Amino acid sequence: MASELVRTKVENEELHDKNDSLQGQVEELRNVVERQPEEVENRLKEEMDRIMTRNLEVHNANRGLEEQMADMEKALVETKMNFAEIQAEHETLKQKWNELRRAIGP
Repeated sequence: MASELVRTKVENEELHDKNDSLQGQVEELRNVVERQPEEVENRLKEEMDRIMTRNLEVHNANRGLEEQMADMEKALVETKMNFAEIQAEHETLKQKWNELRRAIGP
């Protein structure tokens, strides 16, 4: 009977130790679970901030490209106008040359 009591006490101590260990693990897991939403929220906020910054950079780059394109379109229109004027002058000079050659004769 005494040995039975000793064995039961030893088992009881072992179960108590296991219970303490499991309670410690449960507490650690609770802490991890409690921190996860905050950590996820922080990572999401950081990612959103990074994306917003990049979006602003791209927006500014696009605006600069649009301004360059408008300047180039303006330059193209001016070049086409100058070319049309030069072509008209060329045709006028060609016509005058032909008239002059006819007037001088063959």
